[in-house]
Amino acid sequence: MILEFIAQQGQGLVSGLDSNKMEALLEVATQLGKKGWNRNMKLCNEIVTVLPPKQEDNKVVCNCSFPGGVYLKSQDLNGSLPKAIQKLPHLKELSLWANYLSGNIPSEWADTKLEILSLGVNRLSGKIPIYLGRITTLRFLNIENNMFSGTVPPELGDLVNLENLTLSANNLSGELPLSLGNLIRLKELRLSRNNFTGRIPEFILSWKQLDALEIQAGGFTGPIPSNISLLTKRYSVHINCGGPAATIGKTIYEADNEPGGAAKYVSTRRDWQKSTTGHFWDVKPSSDSYIAQNMSILRMNNSVLYTNASLTPLSLTYYVRCLVNGNYNVKLHFAEIVMRDKRSYYSLGRRVFDVYIQNIVVLKDFDIVTKAGGVDKGVLSDGTQIAVKQLSAKSKQGNREFVNEIGMISALQHPNLVRLYGCCIEGKQLLLVYEYMENNSLAHVLFGTKEIEATKLDWRTRKRICVNIAKGLVFLHEESTLKIVHRDIKGTNILLDKDMNAKISDFGMAKLYDEDNTHIDTRWKLYLKSQHNWAKKAGVAI
Repeated sequence: MILEFIAQQGQGLVSGLDSNKMEALLEVATQLGKKGWNRNMKLCNEIVTVLPPKQEDNKVVCNCSFPGGVYLKSQDLNGSLPKAIQKLPHLKELSLWANYLSGNIPSEWADTKLEILSLGVNRLSGKIPIYLGRITTLRFLNIENNMFSGTVPPELGDLVNLENLTLSANNLSGELPLSLGNLIRLKELRLSRNNFTGRIPEFILSWKQLDALEIQAGGFTGPIPSNISLLTKRYSVHINCGGPAATIGKTIYEADNEPGGAAKYVSTRRDWQKSTTGHFWDVKPSSDSYIAQNMSILRMNNSVLYTNASLTPLSLTYYVRCLVNGNYNVKLHFAEIVMRDKRSYYSLGRRVFDVYIQNIVVLKDFDIVTKAGGVDKGVLSDGTQIAVKQLSAKSKQGNREFVNEIGMISALQHPNLVRLYGCCIEGKQLLLVYEYMENNSLAHVLFGTKEIEATKLDWRTRKRICVNIAKGLVFLHEESTLKIVHRDIKGTNILLDKDMNAKISDFGMAKLYDEDNTHIDTRWKLYLKSQHNWAKKAGVAI
């Protein structure tokens, strides 16, 4: 389950079209029979929001000067489907629902990257073209209430990303091709009011995510498969909060990108629902934009899970049902989208919240910055992986410690010390850029989850880690020009690279030896002999 909590709603982006894109849109309008568009118009929204427009009947939505969606519903269009769609390579959504369009789907569309295609309630005819199966990016395909005839082409089984397939109210016949069994992500299938033959295919049972099946008056014969009711039996649920469906490894995250609203109980799904409460103080009452999108490029693993976020002023609740009785592990992945260009961001105070599971508080006053340590992964222009640490202005590591950390780490170079690449101070935001350590911290490996316990940590590796720590401390105490006591050595400050070599990190609480002070104050145990006070050295014991 991916839960992303943010403080505010994003604003739109100013958009414009170059001449080529404008000409392509005008050509599309001509072929559709759309009147009123001309070169003097701003066809793209002047302000493009992060959500599809509320009124999608007559609008073009752009993203960074590229048309991303064309919505022409119920416009009395009496032309044909435009071949010029292929000239809009960034187009993701096309809705021409409820018009008088005739002909068939152009072969040129096979080279597009459409994700949503709605052509229902028109006068399209002929056979469903086999090249439709080449648009493998499709997630939604609706051609209901047309005059398509013939059989369903097996090539539709190549649309492996398809989640919704609606072919109702046509003149389709024959048996469904076995290749449709490949559509394992399908959630809705509507085939009613056709002339199909044969039994209900058994491959429907392999669609574990199927929520809606409509086959009434479809022409099928024979009994309904006896175990079709078992499709609702589930042992897990994964939700991409505020975002589209995504597959990470073997895990399929369900989409949660429907526009919500204050105190709205979204019950369009059978297995889980959600509700949100509260009102945004900086959003118009008529606004239904309860999903925000990060417009930046995220160079990180599984970035699709952190691109969108649900917005909620007070509470966000998920109701999961139809799970088999038993004990479950609940994982919450948090991300924070910061809108630094808004002054109100700095006046909101701490962004903390409580987490309840089965009405029991499991996290109280959860603070993302504090719990996550403000550490993120990044990539430099030359491909170098880095770790970016954000220090909260309200954390214990303030400006003074921040300056200390910069000065000391940048002056020290040793194989067992984490290297500092640079820093950034902007207003109240303090950032450190470190080398990236692939295996996280020693504490993460020793005391983490069962997945982390699988990491190879034999006695040879443990010995090497101890020696690495000792070498790093010896360098700090005796070999470096600046004699430093770390004062905060612990498992979370020992980081491990890809080869499980240990490096000491976090010098924010470090303290330089004071030449006029004969007392060494430490926070960790070390053996001190009497001569150490005179030699101003700290021994290392493992």
